[in-house]
Amino acid sequence: MDELSRHLEYIRTYLPKYLSPRQQDNLFRDLRENFPHSTNSNKVYVRLDDTSVFYQGDVIIDIPFATWNSTNTSFDTKYYTAAILSNTCDINPQNTRLQDGNITFALVITLAKYVELLKKKDIEKARVDSLLDRLKKNEITNLFYLPKLRRGLRVILEESLVRFDVTVSLPLSLFTDGAYDRGYSPGGDRKITLSDYGFYLLLFKLSVHCCRFREDVFRSE
Repeated sequence: MDELSRHLEYIRTYLPKYLSPRQQDNLFRDLRENFPHSTNSNKVYVRLDDTSVFYQGDVIIDIPFATWNSTNTSFDTKYYTAAILSNTCDINPQNTRLQDGNITFALVITLAKYVELLKKKDIEKARVDSLLDRLKKNEITNLFYLPKLRRGLRVILEESLVRFDVTVSLPLSLFTDGAYDRGYSPGGDRKITLSDYGFYLLLFKLSVHCCRFREDVFRSE
């Protein structure tokens, strides 16, 4: 068995067990053919009928972030689109817990805005182009690429990226007491939900970003 076949067997072994055999086969095929690319919105997103709860990976509008204002050396509150990093089980209101929970979000920024910020830093075009190519291949550990999503003529989500290194945690109660509409855009506050493939890729990227063993620090003698 060659190295690729061994990796594929590992992937098949650790597919989510809650999926039906058909769903596992479909996910395995998508992983074999597409991983780790996330440029196809039809592969990355899904629209679920059940919108009673928010799910890990959902992109939500109007999430408050504290941003540093260097002029008056204080924090300002600004509202951005953001992706849920918290596990779905941890934020499901039906799960009882001993203490009030929080929900953690990571900043979502449009690709156009990200490129604009890079240009302001006077980074040469070749480096920007190389970075964007690596971003769309999901080769950058702290960034997760999100393709544009259209429904008919309406753009639901512009081509964007998730910044795992820009996060905020908010009381779970904000998202269970009706302050946020759990419906999908344009009527609700939820822009997208990830498909089985998109969710697998998100968890993989999060694991690489947060749990890399090779830090090259000797913590004992």
